[in-house]
Amino acid sequence: MLGKASSGDRARFFGRGVNGRVPMNAPKLNWEVLWATKEANGNGPIITKKLAGHVDHSAYPSVTVDIDLTRRTPANASGPVPVKMEFGWSPEFLASLAQRFPKMNASRPGLTWR
Repeated sequence: MLGKASSGDRARFFGRGVNGRVPMNAPKLNWEVLWATKEANGNGPIITKKLAGHVDHSAYPSVTVDIDLTRRTPANASGPVPVKMEFGWSPEFLASLAQRFPKMNASRPGLTWR
């Protein structure tokens, strides 16, 4: 199917499949910069920002949706750069899981990555 598609069609298909689509009725998301710092990654300087995303969930106010995100970009970029975002569980949530399910953290015999 993609073999005969134009390059514009390929980009559109890639965008849909990899980046996903935002539904028309998605609630608004506001990002707040909690802190920013200049660091080094290898030989290059980077800027690390800790962000908090707050979802406007006025349609269902009893639910609070907040997103923690750390974003790193090259410090000397003169224009837009690709950004890779990874989402995960907070350290507090992981600690509560470890308390609730202690066997999950128990070391298991077997293969290691070494």
